[in-house]
Amino acid sequence: MIRPSFRQSRHRLLPRLALARRVAVVAACVTLSACAAAPNPTAPAPAPVRQITQSAHCGLTGPGLLLVTTDDQLSKYLGLKGQNLATQQLRAVDLSQEVLLFVTLGEKPTAGYGVGLAAADLQRDNLRIRMESRTPPAGAVLAQVMTSPCAVLAVEPGRWNRVTVSGVAEAPMVLQP
Repeated sequence: MIRPSFRQSRHRLLPRLALARRVAVVAACVTLSACAAAPNPTAPAPAPVRQITQSAHCGLTGPGLLLVTTDDQLSKYLGLKGQNLATQQLRAVDLSQEVLLFVTLGEKPTAGYGVGLAAADLQRDNLRIRMESRTPPAGAVLAQVMTSPCAVLAVEPGRWNRVTVSGVAEAPMVLQP
């Protein structure tokens, strides 16, 4: 019986080993991608929140949250003195599909303050919104005028029972409609 040399045996095994390695790599990739795609029930989900407008003059004196769910509520608010908002953009929101959330900083003694949407997510029934507040730089020359900065957000209702807003006051503000 003639036995093939080691070199000849190795030469025949190399393509089989290469194929086996490729199959193993593909199987590992499929397994890992399936694990990565599996939903994590405790991970926050993206929230249906968008910023409609912001203004330095909202007319609300205290920091806080104002939820507007009807056209009548919106008309009453837009009738307040001291607000300077893009009313056309606000009236364009279909309040049967979204609600408006006013996030206000309250009265400020100078220009240069502002607030805007930074991020939002939904964790269980808690809509968590992180706002980014802007303050004027130290030593800046600013107009000495009372302002009341705010941002107006459009939010899809129905998936949350609580709103927690951070980044506006020292402690998060909570709204439970």
